[in-house]
Amino acid sequence: MHIIIANGPPFCGKDTITKHLLEYFKDAVWMRFKNVLYQETWTDLFVYDDKEEISLDDWIEICNDVVLKDSPLPWNLEREEILKWKECPEVYGNSLYCISPRQHLINKSEKDLKVKYGDGGVAVITSGYIKKIEDYINKIVIFSDGGFNVEINTLCEELGISRKDMTVIRIDGILNTETGELCNFNNDSREYIENPDATIFNDKSENFIKTIDTVIIPLILERIKNS
Repeated sequence: MHIIIANGPPFCGKDTITKHLLEYFKDAVWMRFKNVLYQETWTDLFVYDDKEEISLDDWIEICNDVVLKDSPLPWNLEREEILKWKECPEVYGNSLYCISPRQHLINKSEKDLKVKYGDGGVAVITSGYIKKIEDYINKIVIFSDGGFNVEINTLCEELGISRKDMTVIRIDGILNTETGELCNFNNDSREYIENPDATIFNDKSENFIKTIDTVIIPLILERIKNS
């Protein structure tokens, strides 16, 4: 097994590098640490008595919607009420008693998983999902949202692998090509992972893809060979 982790601030190009790597490593599996939070919060809120009020895909869409992710949910979480809320969150949301999708994700991580499993709680549950992948021990798994050192250590412990079985890629990048402003972790709890195996810069040009092809892929192949 080999795990690749793309690490960097928002909009630096983590999804871009992941998609490009998936074109090369055809059998690789794309995962996100936050997928666990989507799955766990969706189950808590919308699944009971074997009935789904809304689908997991609907919940992920809500959690990534610019407006809805920070809008308090309605008191009644039945499907019809959720559909009304999606159309008009300022009317159907309950700001007095309910919290937003973003806050539900945070609470699941901070007040549930970390309490049960320690700071690496999300990675503990994520490891369980990896083990459900057929022949996972021979797979390449790519994470596009690495952001905590504890995730690295926990994955190694839970999956029985070493740091040599991972490639951590740090990505820096330009946020605004006109002003030259760089991507940053402002208002984001994630951070740079210590001791990355490679650092690349996304200047929003074709050079970024060339660097992936000429530097990152050969590095991954070499690490897989030597692990």
